Amino acid sequence: MVWFREVEYLRGFAALAVIAVHVSMNYTRIPDVNLLALLNVFVYIAAHFAVPVFIFISGWVLAARYVDDYPIANLYRRRARTILLPYLFFTALYLLVAVEGT
Repeated sequence: MVWFREVEYLRGFAALAVIAVHVSMNYTRIPDVNLLALLNVFVYIAAHFAVPVFIFISGWVLAARYVDDYPIANLYRRRARTILLPYLFFTALYLLVAVEGT
């Protein structure tokens, strides 16, 4: 697999954007309209690109890793083991311990 340094830069920039969203979300409820409130709203809105970027990078890296090395069936088997089995286990565990009203 070819490694692109730019993908790491984009991943780091998106991580900083996620931090900016979480930091600024509490300050978007400032009752007064002033420069700080407008700046926080701008950061909160402008940094929402980060989650789609992470999803795109994850899909791109996954596709680049398996493009020539493995058949697609191996990819699905491996993903089922690492994602589907824990999901089913914790869903069953939740259903066993779920309390009405929670």
